[in-house]
Amino acid sequence: MTRIVLLVLFTAIYSFAVWNGNVAEPPVVGGVYQISSPEELAWFAEQVNGGQTELDAELMKDILLGLDSTRYSGVQWPVIAADKANAYKGTFDGNDHTVYGLNVGLGTPFSYGLFGYLGAEGVIRNVSVAYSHFDFDFQNKAKDTVNVGQLVGRSEGMVYNCHARKGSIRVFDENARLVDRIYRPAKGYVGGLIGIMSSGTMEKVSNSTEINLDAFGYYVVGGVVGNMGRDVVLKDAKNFADIHVKGDASSTYIGISYNLNSYVNMLGDKHENYAGGIVGINEAEAYSCENRGNIYANFGTVGGIAGKSWRLYDVVNYGTVADTLGLASGISGHQIVGWNYVNHGNVFGYFAGGIAGYTFGSASGHNKGTVHGTMLAGGIVAMGSVIYSKNEGKVSGKIAGGLVGFARGNAVEYSFNFSGDIQGDSLEGVLAGYLESQIKHCYYNKDLVSDMPCYGGVPETSRPLWCTGMTTDSLKMREFVGRFSEDCAFRYAGRNWSYVPGEYPEFKRDGFQEVFPVIFDDGQFISTGYTDYQGKLDKMKIPVSEEGHYFAGWVDGEGNPVGVDHVFTDSTVLYARYSETIEDTSLVVYSQPSDVPEFKVWNGDFQKIDKIVRKDGRLYYAIYTPAELKWYLDDSRNLSAILMNDLVLGKDSLTPTEHNLYDWYRGRTGLCDTCIFDGNHHT
Repeated sequence: MTRIVLLVLFTAIYSFAVWNGNVAEPPVVGGVYQISSPEELAWFAEQVNGGQTELDAELMKDILLGLDSTRYSGVQWPVIAADKANAYKGTFDGNDHTVYGLNVGLGTPFSYGLFGYLGAEGVIRNVSVAYSHFDFDFQNKAKDTVNVGQLVGRSEGMVYNCHARKGSIRVFDENARLVDRIYRPAKGYVGGLIGIMSSGTMEKVSNSTEINLDAFGYYVVGGVVGNMGRDVVLKDAKNFADIHVKGDASSTYIGISYNLNSYVNMLGDKHENYAGGIVGINEAEAYSCENRGNIYANFGTVGGIAGKSWRLYDVVNYGTVADTLGLASGISGHQIVGWNYVNHGNVFGYFAGGIAGYTFGSASGHNKGTVHGTMLAGGIVAMGSVIYSKNEGKVSGKIAGGLVGFARGNAVEYSFNFSGDIQGDSLEGVLAGYLESQIKHCYYNKDLVSDMPCYGGVPETSRPLWCTGMTTDSLKMREFVGRFSEDCAFRYAGRNWSYVPGEYPEFKRDGFQEVFPVIFDDGQFISTGYTDYQGKLDKMKIPVSEEGHYFAGWVDGEGNPVGVDHVFTDSTVLYARYSETIEDTSLVVYSQPSDVPEFKVWNGDFQKIDKIVRKDGRLYYAIYTPAELKWYLDDSRNLSAILMNDLVLGKDSLTPTEHNLYDWYRGRTGLCDTCIFDGNHHT
């Protein structure tokens, strides 16, 4: 009896799991089709392809098209909404169920997936596809543009909480005739979840299906979506699978030498491939994306997040990115706008950048991975400009720079190189391998790199500025991070930094408050303290007390007491409160250590002034060092200044300095009309 029951049970499961192409109409509840079997899902596809494009449906259980959940069906799937005329406009809710074993191959429709076309009114949500089999072997067949995605080939609607797991996608055309390769190259958009999205939204989506492309033509490949148009918003996307892109690079790269400009002008060649861990080409906006898959290519433009991108925000890459003859980067291969990028993966390419391969504007981000470029290598950008960035990874190549391989266009500014391993075969620089633009407000760790210049080759027209080496301890000082963040935010709103005790400057991000200046006004001097990433100060300043005039603590503008445990959420001015009697002996001091600094030979650097003094009812910047004088002359903001001591610019009082005290081309035109420069009887 036991054997008979088991045999009957096995037969029932087998007959349920293996779909043979049949259809069956599902029940309807409240106008929504309740789909529980492959036959009912196939019936739904038949109705939509017949013009019933607004039908609503939901899955009541997982759908197995193959023998079991790990095998794909022996019958090709009749794509739902297989042509654009019948684009799906209803709502399909998977109820967190999975469709297993899709088998999709080359056929008459041009968009392939569980769904072919999703219209602007269409919604697909809460569904996964798993162990799918997508195989497209062109083999000299006529080549039209194809859109391939395991969920949707082409979408203009809304996709929410959808995922693709452990399937396979292969696009193959190795044996195409030479005449076809030249005159009839293939063109396709391939994504782990969606092939191309021209409008609409995607949120909470992921892919863990490996993609293999071995074909000649123009292909755009993304781990989640192949191509995103301008009217798309993508949020919370993750890719966990590898991408392999192989093509015939001969026609594109014949004659390449070390002529950088010729190489860049050629980047738009029609045979270029784009591949990204999340999206191949992004012309829209993508937020909160993460890639953990590796990307391998033999030519084209590839990036850990995007092959080519417009706007990216809060993205991170952990995968290796390698492109033998093209642009490779940890985030976006070509053209990048946005901020909060972090790359942990290693990058290898002809042009290689930790964040961007090539950019028209200025790239920003944090690179922690190794970067190697056959031609150009930059810790942040291979070719272009950099802003609001830091590099900690090893950089090597023919021309190598800690931040940028070939600096061109906008200035390289407000950035750090914390790596001591920069190796250029021909040219190398701790910040730029070859400099065609300018360097402003950039710093490097001179404890790690002591004998390397800031930049390699420099044309005569270039005027590099403010490239400063600092010790590890100095770069991690609260005051330095605060001044740097304040100056950066003054010029570029929203580009704020955070201070974490004992760490290099951090980007402001979720859970990290930006550095806020806290102004201490004791009635005579005005000085500044800076908050950490939690909004706290490490100490409160204590001004000098006099008999009958004793310091009793700090208060805000409304008279509320403020102590060291106070959490600041904005810039604040604190005022000293005094008492005729001593209220707290720990707050009373009658003298302060001298503010006159120990003499050191000035090295040409600048330092922002952090103390202001009152004299005759006027506020003055208090200048103690040559570096502060240089900052005032170059970058003061319409305030008078006073010397607090003699200044020696040379190695002694009889020797002139070798450095420029004032750089006329920084845009300053002298003191304001009402400003006073008071020597205060000093020299």
